Amino acid sequence: MEIAAAILLILSVLVFATSALGLWRMPDFYCRIHTVGMTDTLGIFALILALILLTGDLLVGVKLVFLGLMILVINPVVAHLIGRAGYERKVPTARKRQEGKK
Repeated sequence: MEIAAAILLILSVLVFATSALGLWRMPDFYCRIHTVGMTDTLGIFALILALILLTGDLLVGVKLVFLGLMILVINPVVAHLIGRAGYERKVPTARKRQEGKK
């Protein structure tokens, strides 16, 4: 169990590092929101599964499952709301920025 948890923890760290790299490399606000929304959900689930494997307590495991379900629902909604707020404030896309430079 500890080996599987260690693998999941390493996977979680790699996914979060990919998310940070995506924040740095993506050209505009909307691509960054998409990258972070997708990778954070996967990274959190790998982390929660590792914690479930490491804890021997059933009650803690059930709480972690509920936490994972909440994240599954809340994370996409929050990413959508942030993206919509950017759209309403007319945050430019990478294509519009390039067209404005010409």
